[in-house]
Amino acid sequence: MLNVLITDDHWIVRQGLRQILEESAEIGIIDEAENGTELFERIHARDYHLILLDISLPGKSGLELLKEIKIIKPEILVIIISIYPEDQYAVSAIKSGASGYITKGRAADELIPAISEVIKGGSYFSGEFIRPMASEQN
Repeated sequence: MLNVLITDDHWIVRQGLRQILEESAEIGIIDEAENGTELFERIHARDYHLILLDISLPGKSGLELLKEIKIIKPEILVIIISIYPEDQYAVSAIKSGASGYITKGRAADELIPAISEVIKGGSYFSGEFIRPMASEQN
């Protein structure tokens, strides 16, 4: 069973992602954080396999937080969940250590397959153009 932390500053987004995750038999614990401070409180208090991380957060951006996560807990996998199209941030996300990037508009269809791929050691990027690039980075 996977422990997952959803980090997004919008309650409705966290609830939507939670609902998708609750449909998967692979997911055990689902916790939430509204910002970077809560994210780090949670990852120091519990072991997570995966973080779903929004890029746009109050204070530090998701990409800044991703770099910090990879320094203190490099074993945690991170999938970026964003309203921004892949061409704007996916390459930066890969370089910062993300295992995946999904736009919020595609999350309902792609979140569970993305998690399955990432947990197996792969990468998942919802944009067709980014998949070959992601393979080169790993």
